[in-house]
Amino acid sequence: MKNIIAIILILTIGIVSSLYAEVSAENKKKAQALTKEAIEHINNQKTKKAVDLLKEAQSLDDESITYPYEIAVAYYDAERYIDAVRVLDSLLRHPQCNDRIYQLLGNSLDFLGNKEKANVIYFTGLKKFPNSGRLYMELGSMEVQQENYEEALKFWSKGTQVDPNFPNLYYYISQAYNALDRNVLALLTAEIYLNLTNNQQKYAEVSKFIFDIYKENICKEDSCSNRFTLLPPKAPNLLIFEIEYEEFTNISANEIDITYKNISIAKLTELRTLVLQKWIANNNHITYPNTITDYQKEALDEGVFDIYSYWILAYANEEEVKKLMQHKAAKAEKMVNWQSKNRFKFEENTIEK
Repeated sequence: MKNIIAIILILTIGIVSSLYAEVSAENKKKAQALTKEAIEHINNQKTKKAVDLLKEAQSLDDESITYPYEIAVAYYDAERYIDAVRVLDSLLRHPQCNDRIYQLLGNSLDFLGNKEKANVIYFTGLKKFPNSGRLYMELGSMEVQQENYEEALKFWSKGTQVDPNFPNLYYYISQAYNALDRNVLALLTAEIYLNLTNNQQKYAEVSKFIFDIYKENICKEDSCSNRFTLLPPKAPNLLIFEIEYEEFTNISANEIDITYKNISIAKLTELRTLVLQKWIANNNHITYPNTITDYQKEALDEGVFDIYSYWILAYANEEEVKKLMQHKAAKAEKMVNWQSKNRFKFEENTIEK
Protein backbone atom coordinates (compact mmCIF):
# COMPACT_ATOMS: atom_id res chain seq x y z
CA MET A 1 0.00 0.00 0.00
CA LYS A 2 2.81 2.36 0.91
CA ASN A 3 4.51 1.53 -2.38
CA ILE A 4 1.32 2.36 -4.33
CA ILE A 5 0.96 5.72 -2.52
CA ALA A 6 4.62 6.50 -3.22
CA ILE A 7 4.17 5.72 -6.91
CA ILE A 8 1.04 7.89 -7.07
CA LEU A 9 2.92 10.77 -5.40
CA ILE A 10 5.83 10.46 -7.81
CA LEU A 11 3.49 10.42 -10.81
CA THR A 12 1.54 13.40 -9.45
CA ILE A 13 4.70 15.41 -8.84
CA GLY A 14 5.90 14.54 -12.34
CA ILE A 15 2.63 15.64 -13.94
CA VAL A 16 2.55 18.91 -11.93
CA SER A 17 6.18 19.63 -12.81
CA SER A 18 5.50 18.97 -16.46
CA LEU A 19 2.44 21.24 -16.45
CA TYR A 20 4.39 23.95 -14.61
CA ALA A 21 7.19 23.75 -17.18
CA GLU A 22 4.65 24.12 -20.00
CA VAL A 23 3.02 27.13 -18.32
CA SER A 24 6.42 28.64 -17.56
CA ALA A 25 7.56 28.25 -21.17
CA GLU A 26 4.31 29.79 -22.43
CA ASN A 27 4.68 32.69 -20.00
CA LYS A 28 8.23 33.32 -21.14
CA LYS A 29 7.06 33.38 -24.74
CA LYS A 30 4.33 35.91 -23.89
CA ALA A 31 6.81 38.00 -21.88
CA GLN A 32 9.23 38.10 -24.80
CA ALA A 33 6.46 39.21 -27.16
CA LEU A 34 5.46 41.97 -24.74
CA THR A 35 9.08 43.08 -24.50
CA LYS A 36 9.41 43.28 -28.27
CA GLU A 37 6.31 45.48 -28.37
CA ALA A 38 7.61 47.58 -25.47
CA ILE A 39 10.92 48.27 -27.25
CA GLU A 40 8.97 49.65 -30.21
CA HIS A 41 7.22 52.02 -27.80
CA ILE A 42 10.59 53.02 -26.28
CA ASN A 43 11.85 53.85 -29.76
CA ASN A 44 8.72 55.95 -30.31
CA GLN A 45 9.21 57.71 -26.94
CA LYS A 46 6.03 56.24 -25.46
CA THR A 47 7.58 55.58 -22.08
CA LYS A 48 4.46 54.89 -20.00
CA LYS A 49 3.10 52.33 -22.46
CA ALA A 50 6.50 50.66 -22.68
CA VAL A 51 6.89 50.46 -18.90
CA ASP A 52 3.36 49.07 -18.45
CA LEU A 53 4.06 46.32 -20.99
CA LEU A 54 7.41 45.49 -19.39
CA LYS A 55 5.85 45.26 -15.92
CA GLU A 56 3.29 42.85 -17.35
CA ALA A 57 6.12 40.85 -18.89
CA GLN A 58 7.93 40.82 -15.56
CA SER A 59 4.85 39.42 -13.83
CA LEU A 60 4.93 36.48 -16.26
CA ASP A 61 8.66 35.81 -15.85
CA ASP A 62 9.77 37.35 -12.58
CA GLU A 63 13.14 35.61 -12.43
CA SER A 64 14.59 37.29 -15.52
CA ILE A 65 16.55 40.53 -15.25
CA THR A 66 15.60 41.46 -18.84
CA TYR A 67 12.32 43.19 -18.04
CA PRO A 68 13.41 45.49 -15.20
CA TYR A 69 16.55 46.33 -17.19
CA GLU A 70 14.41 47.34 -20.19
CA ILE A 71 12.25 49.43 -17.82
CA ALA A 72 15.42 51.27 -16.82
CA VAL A 73 16.28 51.70 -20.52
CA ALA A 74 12.83 53.21 -21.10
CA TYR A 75 13.37 55.71 -18.28
CA TYR A 76 16.90 56.48 -19.50
CA ASP A 77 15.75 57.14 -23.08
CA ALA A 78 13.04 59.43 -21.69
CA GLU A 79 15.73 61.29 -19.68
CA ARG A 80 14.10 60.17 -16.44
CA TYR A 81 17.50 59.39 -14.96
CA ILE A 82 16.41 59.34 -11.31
CA ASP A 83 13.86 56.62 -12.12
CA ALA A 84 16.48 54.72 -14.12
CA VAL A 85 18.93 54.89 -11.19
CA ARG A 86 16.26 53.63 -8.79
CA VAL A 87 15.58 50.54 -10.93
CA LEU A 88 19.21 49.84 -11.78
CA ASP A 89 20.39 50.19 -8.20
CA SER A 90 17.95 47.44 -7.18
CA LEU A 91 19.36 45.19 -9.92
CA LEU A 92 22.92 45.28 -8.56
CA ARG A 93 21.90 42.50 -6.18
CA HIS A 94 20.06 40.49 -8.84
CA PRO A 95 21.61 37.03 -9.47
CA GLN A 96 21.64 37.80 -13.22
CA CYS A 97 23.34 41.19 -12.80
CA ASN A 98 25.74 41.92 -15.66
CA ASP A 99 28.02 44.67 -16.95
CA ARG A 100 25.17 46.40 -18.82
CA ILE A 101 23.55 47.22 -15.47
CA TYR A 102 26.70 48.98 -14.28
CA GLN A 103 27.09 50.73 -17.63
CA LEU A 104 23.57 52.15 -17.69
CA LEU A 105 23.68 53.07 -14.00
CA GLY A 106 26.96 54.93 -14.49
CA ASN A 107 25.60 56.70 -17.57
CA SER A 108 22.47 57.77 -15.69
CA LEU A 109 24.52 59.15 -12.82
CA ASP A 110 26.73 61.00 -15.31
CA PHE A 111 23.69 62.68 -16.85
CA LEU A 112 22.56 63.66 -13.36
CA GLY A 113 25.88 65.47 -12.95
CA ASN A 114 27.38 62.97 -10.51
CA LYS A 115 30.49 62.10 -12.53
CA GLU A 116 32.49 60.98 -9.53
CA LYS A 117 29.90 58.39 -8.51
CA ALA A 118 29.52 57.32 -12.16
CA ASN A 119 33.25 56.55 -12.26
CA VAL A 120 32.95 54.59 -9.02
CA ILE A 121 30.15 52.51 -10.55
CA TYR A 122 32.20 51.76 -13.69
CA PHE A 123 35.23 50.67 -11.63
CA THR A 124 33.03 48.62 -9.29
CA GLY A 125 31.51 46.93 -12.32
CA LEU A 126 34.99 46.09 -13.64
CA LYS A 127 35.83 44.34 -10.38
CA LYS A 128 32.88 42.04 -10.98
CA PHE A 129 33.24 41.87 -14.77
CA PRO A 130 36.95 42.41 -15.54
CA ASN A 131 36.54 41.48 -19.21
CA SER A 132 33.89 44.10 -19.94
CA GLY A 133 34.82 46.17 -22.98
CA ARG A 134 31.75 48.36 -22.50
CA LEU A 135 32.88 49.50 -19.03
CA TYR A 136 36.36 50.37 -20.30
CA MET A 137 34.61 52.25 -23.09
CA GLU A 138 32.66 54.35 -20.58
CA LEU A 139 35.75 55.12 -18.51
CA GLY A 140 37.48 56.33 -21.65
CA SER A 141 34.47 58.46 -22.56
CA MET A 142 34.67 60.14 -19.15
CA GLU A 143 38.25 61.17 -19.98
CA VAL A 144 37.16 62.55 -23.36
CA GLN A 145 34.75 64.88 -21.58
CA GLN A 146 37.88 66.48 -20.11
CA GLU A 147 39.65 66.29 -23.50
CA ASN A 148 42.14 63.81 -22.03
CA TYR A 149 42.44 61.79 -25.24
CA GLU A 150 45.64 59.99 -24.27
CA GLU A 151 44.07 58.80 -21.01
CA ALA A 152 40.93 57.78 -22.88
CA LEU A 153 43.06 55.72 -25.28
CA LYS A 154 44.62 53.87 -22.34
CA PHE A 155 41.20 52.73 -21.12
CA TRP A 156 39.99 51.83 -24.60
CA SER A 157 43.20 49.98 -25.47
CA LYS A 158 42.86 47.98 -22.26
CA GLY A 159 39.29 47.24 -23.30
CA THR A 160 40.47 45.78 -26.62
CA GLN A 161 42.83 43.50 -24.72
CA VAL A 162 40.13 41.99 -22.52
CA ASP A 163 37.20 42.21 -24.97
CA PRO A 164 38.80 42.40 -28.44
CA ASN A 165 35.63 41.90 -30.47
CA PHE A 166 33.58 44.66 -28.84
CA PRO A 167 33.12 47.00 -31.85
CA ASN A 168 32.43 50.32 -30.13
CA LEU A 169 35.91 50.45 -28.63
CA TYR A 170 37.38 50.76 -32.12
CA TYR A 171 34.88 53.45 -33.04
CA TYR A 172 36.04 55.62 -30.16
CA ILE A 173 39.72 54.78 -30.62
CA SER A 174 39.56 55.89 -34.26
CA GLN A 175 37.87 59.16 -33.25
CA ALA A 176 40.53 59.83 -30.59
CA TYR A 177 43.43 59.13 -32.96
CA ASN A 178 41.82 61.48 -35.48
CA ALA A 179 41.57 64.19 -32.80
CA LEU A 180 45.29 63.68 -32.10
CA ASP A 181 46.11 63.82 -35.86
CA ARG A 182 47.43 60.25 -35.75
CA ASN A 183 45.42 59.36 -38.81
CA VAL A 184 47.23 56.18 -39.84
CA LEU A 185 45.89 54.51 -36.70
CA ALA A 186 42.56 56.32 -37.09
CA LEU A 187 42.12 54.79 -40.56
CA LEU A 188 43.04 51.26 -39.49
CA THR A 189 40.97 51.19 -36.30
CA ALA A 190 37.99 52.65 -38.16
CA GLU A 191 38.28 49.80 -40.66
CA ILE A 192 38.37 47.31 -37.80
CA TYR A 193 35.13 48.83 -36.53
CA LEU A 194 33.44 48.41 -39.92
CA ASN A 195 34.38 44.73 -39.96
CA LEU A 196 32.98 44.10 -36.47
CA THR A 197 29.85 46.23 -36.27
CA ASN A 198 26.24 45.38 -37.05
CA ASN A 199 25.13 48.99 -36.58
CA GLN A 200 24.18 50.16 -40.07
CA GLN A 201 23.81 53.81 -39.12
CA LYS A 202 27.24 53.94 -37.51
CA TYR A 203 28.64 51.96 -40.44
CA ALA A 204 27.60 54.71 -42.85
CA GLU A 205 29.13 57.35 -40.57
CA VAL A 206 32.48 55.57 -40.28
CA SER A 207 32.64 54.76 -43.99
CA LYS A 208 32.40 58.50 -44.71
CA PHE A 209 34.85 59.19 -41.87
CA ILE A 210 37.54 57.08 -43.55
CA PHE A 211 37.05 58.82 -46.89
CA ASP A 212 37.08 62.24 -45.20
CA ILE A 213 40.38 61.54 -43.43
CA TYR A 214 42.02 61.04 -46.81
CA LYS A 215 40.30 64.05 -48.36
CA GLU A 216 40.98 66.42 -45.46
CA ASN A 217 44.65 65.45 -45.27
CA ILE A 218 45.58 65.48 -48.96
CA CYS A 219 47.62 68.41 -50.25
CA LYS A 220 45.40 71.12 -51.74
CA GLU A 221 48.20 72.53 -53.93
CA ASP A 222 48.83 71.53 -57.56
CA SER A 223 52.30 70.22 -56.80
CA CYS A 224 53.27 68.53 -53.50
CA SER A 225 56.19 66.26 -52.67
CA ASN A 226 54.02 64.57 -50.03
CA ARG A 227 50.43 64.13 -51.12
CA PHE A 228 49.13 63.15 -47.67
CA THR A 229 49.86 64.43 -44.17
CA LEU A 230 48.48 61.70 -41.95
CA LEU A 231 50.62 62.37 -38.87
CA PRO A 232 51.36 65.40 -36.67
CA PRO A 233 54.82 66.94 -37.28
CA LYS A 234 57.59 65.99 -34.83
CA ALA A 235 55.29 64.12 -32.47
CA PRO A 236 57.51 62.27 -29.95
CA ASN A 237 55.32 59.21 -29.41
CA LEU A 238 54.73 58.05 -32.98
CA LEU A 239 55.26 54.40 -33.80
CA ILE A 240 57.68 53.44 -36.57
CA PHE A 241 54.72 51.57 -38.05
CA GLU A 242 52.80 54.84 -38.45
CA ILE A 243 55.72 56.69 -40.00
CA GLU A 244 56.41 53.96 -42.54
CA TYR A 245 52.73 53.61 -43.41
CA GLU A 246 52.51 57.32 -44.17
CA GLU A 247 55.67 57.05 -46.33
CA PHE A 248 54.24 54.13 -48.30
CA THR A 249 51.00 56.08 -48.75
CA ASN A 250 52.85 59.06 -50.20
CA ILE A 251 55.07 56.97 -52.48
CA SER A 252 51.97 55.21 -53.81
CA ALA A 253 50.00 58.47 -54.08
CA ASN A 254 52.71 59.99 -56.29
CA GLU A 255 52.74 56.92 -58.52
CA ILE A 256 49.00 56.99 -59.21
CA ASP A 257 48.85 60.81 -59.21
CA ILE A 258 45.98 61.14 -56.75
CA THR A 259 45.15 64.79 -56.03
CA TYR A 260 42.60 66.84 -54.14
CA LYS A 261 40.80 67.45 -57.43
CA ASN A 262 40.52 63.81 -58.52
CA ILE A 263 40.18 62.03 -55.18
CA SER A 264 37.38 59.47 -55.36
CA ILE A 265 36.49 55.99 -54.17
CA ALA A 266 38.07 54.56 -57.33
CA LYS A 267 41.28 56.52 -56.77
CA LEU A 268 41.42 55.65 -53.07
CA THR A 269 40.88 51.97 -53.88
CA GLU A 270 43.78 52.18 -56.32
CA LEU A 271 45.86 53.88 -53.61
CA ARG A 272 44.91 51.38 -50.89
CA THR A 273 45.75 48.49 -53.20
CA LEU A 274 49.19 49.85 -54.11
CA VAL A 275 50.04 50.70 -50.49
CA LEU A 276 49.13 47.17 -49.45
CA GLN A 277 51.14 45.59 -52.29
CA LYS A 278 54.22 47.64 -51.40
CA TRP A 279 53.71 46.93 -47.69
CA ILE A 280 53.71 43.19 -48.38
CA ALA A 281 56.62 43.35 -50.88
CA ASN A 282 58.69 45.07 -48.19
CA ASN A 283 57.71 42.35 -45.67
CA ASN A 284 56.19 44.97 -43.41
CA HIS A 285 53.24 42.67 -42.77
CA ILE A 286 55.80 40.45 -41.02
CA THR A 287 57.81 43.25 -39.39
CA TYR A 288 54.65 44.93 -38.08
CA PRO A 289 52.05 42.18 -37.61
CA ASN A 290 48.61 43.75 -37.54
CA THR A 291 45.27 42.00 -37.70
CA ILE A 292 43.55 44.41 -40.10
CA THR A 293 46.42 44.56 -42.62
CA ASP A 294 46.60 40.76 -42.44
CA TYR A 295 42.91 40.67 -43.31
CA GLN A 296 43.48 43.08 -46.18
CA LYS A 297 46.22 40.75 -47.45
CA GLU A 298 43.76 37.84 -47.38
CA ALA A 299 41.32 39.88 -49.51
CA LEU A 300 44.15 40.78 -51.89
CA ASP A 301 45.26 37.14 -52.18
CA GLU A 302 41.64 36.16 -52.86
CA GLY A 303 41.49 38.73 -55.66
CA VAL A 304 38.65 40.74 -54.10
CA PHE A 305 40.45 43.62 -52.39
CA ASP A 306 39.00 46.19 -54.79
CA ILE A 307 35.44 45.08 -54.01
CA TYR A 308 36.30 44.96 -50.31
CA SER A 309 37.62 48.53 -50.54
CA TYR A 310 34.41 49.69 -52.26
CA TRP A 311 32.51 48.12 -49.36
CA ILE A 312 34.66 50.02 -46.82
CA LEU A 313 34.24 53.38 -48.59
CA ALA A 314 30.74 52.88 -50.01
CA TYR A 315 28.83 55.49 -48.03
CA ALA A 316 31.18 58.29 -49.06
CA ASN A 317 29.61 58.20 -52.52
CA GLU A 318 26.98 55.53 -53.08
CA GLU A 319 26.36 56.56 -56.68
CA GLU A 320 30.02 56.14 -57.57
CA VAL A 321 30.09 52.68 -56.01
CA LYS A 322 27.02 51.65 -58.01
CA LYS A 323 28.82 52.64 -61.20
CA LEU A 324 32.03 50.92 -60.13
CA MET A 325 30.08 47.73 -59.41
CA GLN A 326 28.51 47.56 -62.86
CA HIS A 327 29.63 44.37 -64.63
CA LYS A 328 31.30 43.13 -61.42
CA ALA A 329 28.44 41.06 -60.03
CA ALA A 330 30.41 37.81 -60.16
CA LYS A 331 33.37 39.36 -58.35
CA ALA A 332 31.06 40.93 -55.76
CA GLU A 333 29.50 37.53 -55.10
CA LYS A 334 32.99 36.07 -54.72
CA MET A 335 33.82 38.73 -52.13
CA VAL A 336 30.61 38.13 -50.19
CA ASN A 337 31.24 34.37 -50.17
CA TRP A 338 34.84 34.88 -49.06
CA GLN A 339 33.81 37.31 -46.33
CA SER A 340 31.02 35.08 -45.03
CA LYS A 341 33.53 32.24 -44.60
CA ASN A 342 36.30 34.47 -43.27
CA ARG A 343 34.66 36.90 -40.89
CA PHE A 344 37.06 39.36 -39.33
CA LYS A 345 37.52 38.41 -35.70
CA PHE A 346 40.16 38.70 -33.02
CA GLU A 347 41.19 35.73 -30.97
CA GLU A 348 40.08 36.29 -27.40
CA ASN A 349 42.58 38.30 -25.32
CA THR A 350 44.53 39.25 -28.45
CA ILE A 351 46.48 42.49 -28.02
CA GLU A 352 46.41 44.51 -31.21
CA LYS A 353 49.83 45.91 -32.05
